[in-house]
Amino acid sequence: MAGPYDFHVMMRVEIEAALLNGSLAARDLLEVWREHMGTTWTRGTKRPGGLPGPLSSWLREAVWQHGRRYRRDELLGRATGRPLDLAPDIRHLSGRYLA
Repeated sequence: MAGPYDFHVMMRVEIEAALLNGSLAARDLLEVWREHMGTTWTRGTKRPGGLPGPLSSWLREAVWQHGRRYRRDELLGRATGRPLDLAPDIRHLSGRYLA
């Protein structure tokens, strides 16, 4: 299972590719970012918003409540019961961008 940061990176890759290939205009960037990331930006800070109820509830309980108490790998293990496994992300990204 990918974490929120992993999704952030994947979304950035897609948005940057759209900017580079001309399918996304720079003036539309903030709107697309907010739409895809489900976040609102206030005075330079990011806060969660727009996530489906069950996902938001799970993230609040399993991830956000801990703040910086745990390192990423420990938090991932606590939240999902297993260590980080990049293989699914690598397969997905390879199939999408290298195929």
